[in-house]
Amino acid sequence: MFALPAGAMLLVTSNAPARDAEAKDLRAQAARGASAAPCTCLHCGALVPAGAPEAYCCAGCRVVHRALRGAGLTRYYQLRGATGEPAADLHLERRDHKWLEPLAQSLRCSTCTTQLSFKVQGVRCAACVWLIQELFGRQPGAGRIIVNSGLGTLELLAASDFPLLRFVNELESFGYLVGPYTRNDSDSAPSDDLFLRAGVCVALAGSAMMFAAAIYFGLHDGPLYRLLHTLNFGCATLAVLVGGPVFIESAWRAVQQRILHLDLPIAVGIVLTYSAALWSFVSGDTRAAYYDTLAIFIALMLIGRWLKQRIVVRNQRQLLERDGSESLLARRIEGDQVRLVACQELRVGDELLVPPGDLVPVDALTIGSGALCSLDWINGESAPVAYAAGSEIPAGAFNAGHSALRVRATMGFVDSPLCQLLARPRPDDAQAPRRYHLFSAAYVLGVLSAALGGFAYWAWRTGDAIAGLEVATAVCVVTCPCAIGIATPLAYDFALAGLRRAGLFVRSASFLDRAVQIRRVVFDKTGTLTTGRLSLQDTAPLTQLTDEQLDALYTLVAGSVHPKSLAVQHALERSPVHLLPGLVTEIPGEGVQACLAGGQYRLGRKGFALGAAEPPEPPSAPPPDPQTDDLFFCADGRLLIALRTCETERNDAGAELAQLTAAGYQPWILSGDEPARVQQLAQALHIPPERAIGGLSPSGKSDWIAAHDRNDLLMIGDGINDSLAVGRAFASGTPSIDRALMPWRTDFYFVTPGLAPIGLSLRVARRLAAVVRRNQLFGVSYNLGVVALSLLGLMRPWLAALLMPLSSIAVLTATSLSLSSRSPLWKR
Repeated sequence: MFALPAGAMLLVTSNAPARDAEAKDLRAQAARGASAAPCTCLHCGALVPAGAPEAYCCAGCRVVHRALRGAGLTRYYQLRGATGEPAADLHLERRDHKWLEPLAQSLRCSTCTTQLSFKVQGVRCAACVWLIQELFGRQPGAGRIIVNSGLGTLELLAASDFPLLRFVNELESFGYLVGPYTRNDSDSAPSDDLFLRAGVCVALAGSAMMFAAAIYFGLHDGPLYRLLHTLNFGCATLAVLVGGPVFIESAWRAVQQRILHLDLPIAVGIVLTYSAALWSFVSGDTRAAYYDTLAIFIALMLIGRWLKQRIVVRNQRQLLERDGSESLLARRIEGDQVRLVACQELRVGDELLVPPGDLVPVDALTIGSGALCSLDWINGESAPVAYAAGSEIPAGAFNAGHSALRVRATMGFVDSPLCQLLARPRPDDAQAPRRYHLFSAAYVLGVLSAALGGFAYWAWRTGDAIAGLEVATAVCVVTCPCAIGIATPLAYDFALAGLRRAGLFVRSASFLDRAVQIRRVVFDKTGTLTTGRLSLQDTAPLTQLTDEQLDALYTLVAGSVHPKSLAVQHALERSPVHLLPGLVTEIPGEGVQACLAGGQYRLGRKGFALGAAEPPEPPSAPPPDPQTDDLFFCADGRLLIALRTCETERNDAGAELAQLTAAGYQPWILSGDEPARVQQLAQALHIPPERAIGGLSPSGKSDWIAAHDRNDLLMIGDGINDSLAVGRAFASGTPSIDRALMPWRTDFYFVTPGLAPIGLSLRVARRLAAVVRRNQLFGVSYNLGVVALSLLGLMRPWLAALLMPLSSIAVLTATSLSLSSRSPLWKR
């Protein structure tokens, strides 16, 4: 991809016309895509299965590609390169632009050029910047626009006749999301104090090196020597006063808590080295005069600490700004119908329907009856909490009952703490990676032991404590913790940031450590290997229902989050249907039921819908086809209609599963769907029949996981019926963040149209483990070598000043090349 550096900005005041040759190339590619051979998506370049009706990997890519061609903006593909990111599925994004109305009104009333700022999501490369600039330049009244790809912001200057709402709608039609600009504390520098300390110590280290250079090159006596010697000691003293407290205070707190922290040998080295330097300066003995080395050591450690904090703050901000919340959906009651809307559209006073297992996206008051909700995501308590009618349910709770809830929002989504909950790690996994802790402790013990042993040996051998102090000082100064204290955290940050760019958000700190053990990847079927957007194969049976029965069916499916219920709901929304008063109850793995208009209605599996006994079917009801009909709608135990749903696999499912198999993983399918359907999908995806198991209940999935998981199994599920299985598995993930139970219990969630992030996460975990091992090997080899030189009495101040920064630069450069965004690891 032709990508911009982080924080890069481009400025435009004009546009360029589209070229006919580009359109011809695209038509030729489309013709190739219509053939039976596998081809690539015309928009993002992802692999499209052979025989696909269109050369697109998803509906979002189809919409965006056609919009680009229609607007004559195909130069986007030249700037972007061969591959890009799949576009969002835009037909679900019905954006509410009420927040734009005051800005648009202010712009219209302005008598001069107005500056406006916005947040924008989806800007990934220079082609995105060019496209936004082109769209802006085509509007009347357009002045100039600055697109900051690093911060995700737009700053534009426009005249009063600029059509702001139309411009925003056009941007969103191409897959970008625009929102109000809000400045927060994370926009500022992560640690101004640490940055200032590091800057001062770098200046002192540079001065100390300059003063020491003359001494190293032969100046050993005279007034100039004494002046430079004094100035060198002064730089070291100031460096200790400015930078030393950062590590000494941290080490002291760690000692009080009985923790072997990396700051401990750093603090010991600073104190010991400065003590030796002070004695050397006072006594005139230059054997332990590590003045410039001490200043360099403190400067490097401060730079590493500042970089580490900067990366952590930046990644936290990115996780909050792009946490996948744009994919969250809610059911808003509008009149007597239920509409599926993006959570970002929710406002105070909206009435919401929350099915069992679904998320309460904002603080809301219960309507009509009480509620049973789990606050597991909020406070870690697994026991459900009962809420009386009219009481407030906090955002992040989920419906733990068997019936759909009606609630009224008391806040808009912009004020909801839900994004912070999405960004928060799992409570049982909030510690740093295990390898990092163990190796850090071993490093601390090794350095302190070597320093103490060197001091004791040389003091005993020479009878001179100063000789022992010189060796101990050399050990503490020349040993470099960069491979552990900076390079290893940096490697994890690179890995997590890259996965976020790919659309996968890791919630568990130990997932990347555990992922290297995974050998089996188990998928749920509906909503995971398939798109999850089912449809009715034939809507004709619906015409046999009375208006009251249609309303009852609509009320049942409106209170359920199951993909089959959504398929029926979408089909019914084409008719004038209405919600009926009543309590809808969902039985996971079976169906939904409710007492409505004086009758007992059920929708789901045949046995569940008909009840314990299966009475004869009325003559008016068509006989169900047990091989294909999978939804049965009954009233008082009498079959009314049988419905047949159809679904399509994710376009990249076959390719991704083939790549997993080639990489040595075993793909499996566990599903509650009919075994015949599961086998049919397995055959299409080239999965052996024995690895495709259907007809499992939620507890059956969990039992299978318990029997087959040998700490090597990754479970991918999307629904409440998968919650037991993902909780039992060694590692787990989900494509569903709109059901609080799933992302809270899984190690990661992903928000892409395809399955590519799953295989990518496993590849990244293996690469990360290799990088960490390499860093540790380098750290051990380097430190053993320099410690040996120090213990032999061969380490000199100038050599320590040279080796320490070179080793740091080497290990950090190698880590960056292996895991940064430009690494081949992230290329498709």
